[in-house]
Amino acid sequence: MGSGINKAKYILNTVFSKGEKNFNIRLWDGSMVWSNENLSPEFTLIFNNKQCFKRLFFRPDVMIAGEAFINSDLDINGDMYKAVDFADELELMKLSIRDSIRIAYNLITL
Repeated sequence: MGSGINKAKYILNTVFSKGEKNFNIRLWDGSMVWSNENLSPEFTLIFNNKQCFKRLFFRPDVMIAGEAFINSDLDINGDMYKAVDFADELELMKLSIRDSIRIAYNLITL
């Protein structure tokens, strides 16, 4: 597993550290984050390349996600409506300044 994947997993674990995760994320190398065999996720976000991941986490925005989906940089398996609701929630999410700086550093060096 490359350091880019480790950085992406760090970012995901920081951003989504609280609450139950009823979705999965598959990274560009095929690795799954939060894959839980006991729970059926509502949807899976599939990042087909790290540039898409970086764009969406630098500036979470439904329009950027929609463009990535149209360009096949991002795929969604499962409930599309739940995924769109998730994107709306991501836009409104507030992180501490410490976490924001750490995430920005990891995104820049990804």
